[in-house]
Amino acid sequence: MTTPESNSSRSVTIRAENLSKIYGDFAALHSVTFEVRRAPSPRSSAPTAPASRRR
Repeated sequence: MTTPESNSSRSVTIRAENLSKIYGDFAALHSVTFEVRRAPSPRSSAPTAPASRRR
């Protein structure tokens, strides 16, 4: 679980506000709001092979 402090340091990649999706008489979503933030990139201490040696 992340804290609001850790979320604030990452930029928002996707934001939807008051999203609704209706199929005929059925409301699948009604006024949904959310944000998706970019995940931190994984860091590895292991060296990587040069691109010419990868298969």
